[in-house]
Amino acid sequence: LGVRFSGMQVYRKSTKEYLFRDKYYGRKLKEEDLYNSLVEFFNDSKQIRCNIVRRCLKALQELKKHLENQKHLFFYSSSLLIVYEGSEDAEPLVDVRMIDFAHTQRSFGKNDSGCALGVTTLVNMLSRMAEQNC
Repeated sequence: LGVRFSGMQVYRKSTKEYLFRDKYYGRKLKEEDLYNSLVEFFNDSKQIRCNIVRRCLKALQELKKHLENQKHLFFYSSSLLIVYEGSEDAEPLVDVRMIDFAHTQRSFGKNDSGCALGVTTLVNMLSRMAEQNC
């Protein structure tokens, strides 16, 4: 898969509480469990936030394209941070960014196929989510 789920915190309007998942939860996930956890992340307790899924998908597709073309760095153990504003009153803020570059190394002209694999997995899962729910 090339990706590990490291945690999330999502406010549930129906219960007025946060759903919290930590890195220990994420370490146990298999492929379908990862998909279901992403569904939980984008679900506001009523429905999947399709506008947010689509915006994250677009950002991940752009990142994937960049990673497939760059030949300068290997991103070992880096992370993706996905944050969105839960309010439905206005156009939600969505931010997708790479973080945690402590183990990044020069690649000397080679592609980072591992990092690209992880982002590709997420692109495929969000595409599936959008097709099934939006």
